[in-house]
Amino acid sequence: MTVSSTSGEVFCGEAGGLRERSSWALRSWWTLYTLSFDGDEWSAEEGENESAEVTVRTSPEEWATLLAVKGSESDKLAQDLRIEGSAGNIQEFLHTIGARGVDL
Repeated sequence: MTVSSTSGEVFCGEAGGLRERSSWALRSWWTLYTLSFDGDEWSAEEGENESAEVTVRTSPEEWATLLAVKGSESDKLAQDLRIEGSAGNIQEFLHTIGARGVDL
């Protein structure tokens, strides 16, 4: 699934397993995007949105690599992410990006 934004496109993976609505903040040292799922579609906005349930600190390269790999490799890369949020929201985020074998 691809999310269009004013400054490009962000790959976001399948939304299977998400609650009806979710919102994630992706923060790198120079920019911040908030990805939101409304139950049907993803949207992306530059900047921070207070509705973000999970904040992920990563570089664009790390994010792209994480979404490009599968299985146990995804789990290994996800272990190194810096993620803030409740345990349930973090688990939902990890499951959605395909990192299902990560222990919190």
